[in-house]
Amino acid sequence: FATKTAADFEEQLSIVRSVLLATPKEMEGLNEVTKRLGATTAFTAKQAGEGAEFLARAGFTSQQIIEALPGVLDAAAASGVGLADAADIVAGQLGAFARPASDAGKVADALSLTTALTNTNFIQLGEAMKFAAPIAKNVGLSLEETASAMGILANAGVKGSLAGTALKNALLKLSTPSKEAIKLFGGK
Repeated sequence: FATKTAADFEEQLSIVRSVLLATPKEMEGLNEVTKRLGATTAFTAKQAGEGAEFLARAGFTSQQIIEALPGVLDAAAASGVGLADAADIVAGQLGAFARPASDAGKVADALSLTTALTNTNFIQLGEAMKFAAPIAKNVGLSLEETASAMGILANAGVKGSLAGTALKNALLKLSTPSKEAIKLFGGK
């Protein structure tokens, strides 16, 4: 059993190496972090390696993977979604809000808190954020503010892509007021 587990882990890291085109030195760091996370989280080292693979496929460098992987595993554990979904959602929000990979834990916490306190789940929230996040960032909203808005919409029964589209459209309308609205506010 131990031999098979080790072989499965090595095979997974081989996949990560091929996706990343990583150097042996880069793989040392990834090997160390996946083993450590496998020993200290609810996930095995092989599963941590799968998380690393998902991040590599999302375009993360080996250093970014090392920084983001703990947050991705936290998101998966807290939300009950698979590693692929957690990695996709966290990586998407890191990119949408131009946050560094080291903020993955903060992103996971913000999204998990929203799902814990509102009537939405991690997948629905990720879907909503996919639509709203780029516009929200452009108008100056933070990830946390945007996630909160998605939670409020979810509590009103508007979830997933419908919520994201609704917030996106509202923000677009507010950022380009009509001539009548400009006149009402004294030309501003």
